[in-house]
Amino acid sequence: MSNSLPSGTETNSRKNPTPMPAPRRRWRPVAPGCLKALAMLLQNPVTSSPVPRLHLAPVKTAGTLIVHDRTSGERFTIYTPKYDAQFRAGHRSGRWYARPVQSIGAKPISLGFATAKEAVDALRKGHWKLDEISVKPALKALRIIW
Repeated sequence: MSNSLPSGTETNSRKNPTPMPAPRRRWRPVAPGCLKALAMLLQNPVTSSPVPRLHLAPVKTAGTLIVHDRTSGERFTIYTPKYDAQFRAGHRSGRWYARPVQSIGAKPISLGFATAKEAVDALRKGHWKLDEISVKPALKALRIIW
């Protein structure tokens, strides 16, 4: 038996002892600024994307807001008082209060804010608790002499 291939099929090595290199493809970027952007990312890689600290959930039917603080992992409720027990405990009508979702009780934990936006800003700054704010002692009642 001979080492020949079926008729009509010969290897390139018999025809051409040196194989031809494949034609080189020329690489072109899709957009002209692509190379510049890639070079910038190589010098200063992006490690994280900027995400807002607070996330506001859609408003509930009762008008309360749920705020998720991403840095601490806590969730807060921003609400106005509705129940009689809340008013007896010290809440004031027309004010907005902040409270962690897990906390229970009728006593206000935060200061009363004029708007919900002020309450969210206080959460953002971290100055919302009553015990964190130094409250000046109330002045003595003025005495009027006739």
